[in-house]
Amino acid sequence: MRVLYDYDFVKAPGETLDYTRYWSDWLIGDETISTSTWVVPTGLTNALATHDDTAVTIKLSGGLANHAYVVTNTITTSQGRTSVRSWLFTIKER
Repeated sequence: MRVLYDYDFVKAPGETLDYTRYWSDWLIGDETISTSTWVVPTGLTNALATHDDTAVTIKLSGGLANHAYVVTNTITTSQGRTSVRSWLFTIKER
């Protein structure tokens, strides 16, 4: 059985990169993102997390080569709706 994630990424252990998810296709009318929280497993480092009205961004570093990590983002909107998305990060030497 394969678990489907919102996004699948491959990154190198030494990379520090920004990853963004745009929510505008899910938001209704003038609804905006009010809060965004992240769960980042041990081994990856959340260097910075931000959001604006329609997108969330996380800057991640680290990770052990040949390991996979699931990072989870939860948003709450101005309409009181909540959504959770998980991203899979596979760490590989480049």
